[in-house]
Amino acid sequence: MKVLRIITTVEPHVGGPSYSATNAAIAEQEAGVQTTLVSTDVLGDRGFAPPGLEQAGVRHLRFKRIGVAAELAARWGISVGFVRWILRNGRAFDVIHVHYVWSVGTVAGVLAGLLWRRPVVMTPHESLTEFDIVVSRSRLRTLQKRAVRWLLLRSIRKVIVASELERRDSRLSADLAAVVPHPVMRAAELEADDRPVSEPPIDFGFLGRLHEKKRVGLLLDAVASTDGPATLVVGGNHPPEQYAELREHARRLGVDDRVRFVGFVPADQKAAFFASIRFLAMPSQYECFGMVAAEAMASGTPVIVTRTSGVADVVERYGAGIVVPTDDPEALQRALRRSVDDAAGRHAMGHNAYRAAVEQFSFRAYGESVLCLYRAVAR
Repeated sequence: MKVLRIITTVEPHVGGPSYSATNAAIAEQEAGVQTTLVSTDVLGDRGFAPPGLEQAGVRHLRFKRIGVAAELAARWGISVGFVRWILRNGRAFDVIHVHYVWSVGTVAGVLAGLLWRRPVVMTPHESLTEFDIVVSRSRLRTLQKRAVRWLLLRSIRKVIVASELERRDSRLSADLAAVVPHPVMRAAELEADDRPVSEPPIDFGFLGRLHEKKRVGLLLDAVASTDGPATLVVGGNHPPEQYAELREHARRLGVDDRVRFVGFVPADQKAAFFASIRFLAMPSQYECFGMVAAEAMASGTPVIVTRTSGVADVVERYGAGIVVPTDDPEALQRALRRSVDDAAGRHAMGHNAYRAAVEQFSFRAYGESVLCLYRAVAR
């Protein structure tokens, strides 16, 4: 089984989709799929190479984006070489797997599928959801997205979504959509009940892009409301203007002595980041999955997430943390206060978080699921 995966970029500043696409390629390679991943960046074949791909045997080709309209080229992955390669080489694969909806690579992948009569599978990374569509900058853009969505889905054999929440909000039928959580964890080395109990020095942590939907400002407000006083570490510095604004917000709240901004956290430093915090707090307005929350759980760190997060069902089912209403700042504040005061409950949630990750977010589970899916669509 040969699969071509197409994604705009795997550069780490993009956040969860870069990591999930890389992990997915490795997971399916380990399941017996011969995977080729193609992407774009500013340097082409001299650009960023995600760790682990080469060691797993995944072929990764990078194409240089056009030099004009840099912001647009980055957002849409505009590269002449990228498109040309996909259209010419699509016939060499049994399945074409595209990432995102609003990208040049996705359009090229669909066209290659039609040209060479190859089934096309999509991982949309939230971009089919009503949340993504209605937050467009104009009514015209919303209508354009709905039109492109309709056209593309007519040529897609299967859509792989990361959660039931994403499936519902994308308005996809059970026949078209398959719910397969993103992989974050390799084979477990310890049983959940044997994991050591530790008392990290920092109460809460946030890690990820500082996009407005992540609502880090709301988290700062909640930390300011605790009597502890609670401490928080914020990992991430993109976009830069939001980073500066959040630092100023912490200063205005008078919590800049309790909140530490550490900037971008590379993949090889995430484990240390999670080990330093008692809870990961992710009060997002919307997350179709919640990659960082799943990674925290794989490290045995309990999480605080909103109801409109794809991992919320798993967190609740396993008792792996606290799920709060999305639009209730006071509920978030209460959750922070309660978690600070309940050490025994926190340790139990940490064990449960690790067990949930082992059972729900493993590379093996993902690889086996997508391999079955590929075989079904390639018949």
